[in-house]
Amino acid sequence: MSPEYVEAATAMGPLPAEPYRGIRPFRFVDQRIFAARTEETWELLSNVTLYRAVLLYGASGTGKSSLINAGLLPQVLREEQVPERIRVQPLAGREFKI
Repeated sequence: MSPEYVEAATAMGPLPAEPYRGIRPFRFVDQRIFAARTEETWELLSNVTLYRAVLLYGASGTGKSSLINAGLLPQVLREEQVPERIRVQPLAGREFKI
C-alpha cells in the first residue's frame, strides 16, 4: 500500500460542530472524536494481526461498528495493512455482505 494512500485515507478533516453522535455509530471520518476505546482498538488489532479472522460479537448498541469504523480501520491503515471486512447478516439469501 502506498504511503500516499495511507495518508489520504487517514487524513484528519475539521472537527464536527457537535462531536457527540448520539445513538448513531461513529464512522471512519469520525476517528478524531472517537475516544476512550484505545485499549479495545489495540486489542482488536492485535487479534486480527495474530489470527487474521476475528469474530466481533456483542449486543446491539454496544459500539461494535464504531470500534471497527473509527478505531480499527484507521489504525490498520496507519500500520500499512490492507483491511478486508465481511459482515454476516441473518437474512435468508443474503448471509454474507462484503
